[in-house]
Amino acid sequence: MPRRQWNDGMELVYGDLSAASSSLEMELYDRIIYEMMNRQQNVTFGDSFYVSYTNGTHVSVKKGSGMQYDATQVDPEPMSRPLYLSADTAQTLTAPDGVNPRIDIVCVKANRVTASTQSRNFKDPSSGLVAPQAMIVETDWLSDLQVVAGTPAVSPAVPATPAGWIKLAELLVSAVTGIANQAAITDKRVVFGKSSSWVTTRAMSVNDSITLNDELILANASGASFIAILPPIASSVGKKIIIIKIDSSANTVTLDGNAAEIISGELTQVMAAQWTALTVVCDGTQWYLI
Repeated sequence: MPRRQWNDGMELVYGDLSAASSSLEMELYDRIIYEMMNRQQNVTFGDSFYVSYTNGTHVSVKKGSGMQYDATQVDPEPMSRPLYLSADTAQTLTAPDGVNPRIDIVCVKANRVTASTQSRNFKDPSSGLVAPQAMIVETDWLSDLQVVAGTPAVSPAVPATPAGWIKLAELLVSAVTGIANQAAITDKRVVFGKSSSWVTTRAMSVNDSITLNDELILANASGASFIAILPPIASSVGKKIIIIKIDSSANTVTLDGNAAEIISGELTQVMAAQWTALTVVCDGTQWYLI
């Protein structure tokens, strides 16, 4: 970190103290945290910023934190910037089209906001007069959210992610009724790949999508056969997932790639016997059984 040098008898200007704070952020975010995170960029931590279904025209973004990387920033601004959402936050969609479906996306970006404003005496540089004035004395890193509405069509396309934003999820907005359920929401977050012996475990017993926060799926097909859908390959590079069929019924659990994505050259992998386990890892081109 560049060290601000103040010498005895030297004039100090307001920018000196601000620069010291900026240098500390650059040292912490760009040179320490970025390396501790194995240089992973634009990531969320755990289930932070997970987008969930509320009703046909509303979703909720889960509170939490992450890091955004913006290579366009220059000294004294850090390129690694904290993402933070203090509470679960509702987002309202544009009303659904009356004829065709569309795909919307939910996005987030880091934003430095005013955290505290106080009245301080201020000396006007031109007149020399001193008077109280409301001034910003503290800022903080928080997050902005937005929903980008796609164009309705028989086969709708995913809208482009705005520059400087991170895509969290894609929403299939059906004509007239809007979002049908959680299955209409595709998680697009890149979840930080932690180094830990702790494993996130989730039970599954009906058709459902595996999220990037899942590590071990305990699949129970005693009620009926079902399908577990893997996350999209594009957002899953380096991700490992284990799925185990824990029931003794004859019903099957089918592990399916997202859309037409493949698993070791196949569209699906089926488990029929109790205690059958599959472990898959993604290299950015497909999922592989290991």
